[in-house]
Amino acid sequence: MTDSRFHENDKKFVNLYIEKFILNWKLKFCYYYFMYDLICVGNIAIDLYYKGKTLTNKDGRFQLAIGGKYHADYFHEDIGGGGCNVAVGVAKHGLKTAVFARVGNNNFKETILNKLKQKNVSSEFCQFEENYNIISSILLTETG
Repeated sequence: MTDSRFHENDKKFVNLYIEKFILNWKLKFCYYYFMYDLICVGNIAIDLYYKGKTLTNKDGRFQLAIGGKYHADYFHEDIGGGGCNVAVGVAKHGLKTAVFARVGNNNFKETILNKLKQKNVSSEFCQFEENYNIISSILLTETG
């Protein structure tokens, strides 16, 4: 009589080994076929930076009224998100990178693709999806 738990553990080990083998093969295929040093899997966001004297703060924290309207003296738009930031950082060191992420098929799509290209990050693995947005608004103090 055999212990069924032993067989289940064997099956899990074999399945895990096969999954790792397939992932390793896919990564090697991507490296040799596309010749990337790094392919980041993560997200891409639009980061909107605002800085202004009307953004009141006290004791190092913003004091903003709900529904209040504020004037920004400085505005900057860039891309961010975990996968994107890593790919951009590595590309700055001269390595060939790509990002594998979802991008909304919306007004920010072209901005994201253009900024990736400017930062020498390939977008060929990006997937485009309707009704998908990741937007971050960052408020900066006078010292940044």
